[in-house]
Amino acid sequence: MPPNTLPNEGTSLSIKLSGETFTEIPQVTSIDAPNPSRAMIPTSHLRTVGYHTKRSSRLVDSGQVSFTIFYDPNDETHQALFTKFAAGLPVDFKLVLVDDMTTPANETFSAIISQVEGGGIEIETNQERTFTLDITGGVTRTAGANT
Repeated sequence: MPPNTLPNEGTSLSIKLSGETFTEIPQVTSIDAPNPSRAMIPTSHLRTVGYHTKRSSRLVDSGQVSFTIFYDPNDETHQALFTKFAAGLPVDFKLVLVDDMTTPANETFSAIISQVEGGGIEIETNQERTFTLDITGGVTRTAGANT
């Protein structure tokens, strides 16, 4: 059976603005998904046998997510992103993947909006902003389901 490949079109990113409801961030044009890594600590010493480096693993860093939007300064959700950036506190996000399931696969995580980059303002381009999220804690990955 060939592997199931998923299209990017239809993928969405949502933010929890208040309460327990996620609000989709409108006009997202690209998303760089979570990029976790694990710290590796060398444990070799002068008497290590075998002439090979030995390592031990440490904490997992869930990494960052970045996303770009066509910026609309009049959109309430876009305004809320700047408010959350100014507050500097963790916010819950949900990345929803397209997988033809009635309940799509998703990844949820808490992150601090650590950076906002403004796009160039030029003729025949759209206003853009790129947000960088530093994940605090783990990423919960949930498989899609047909319910």
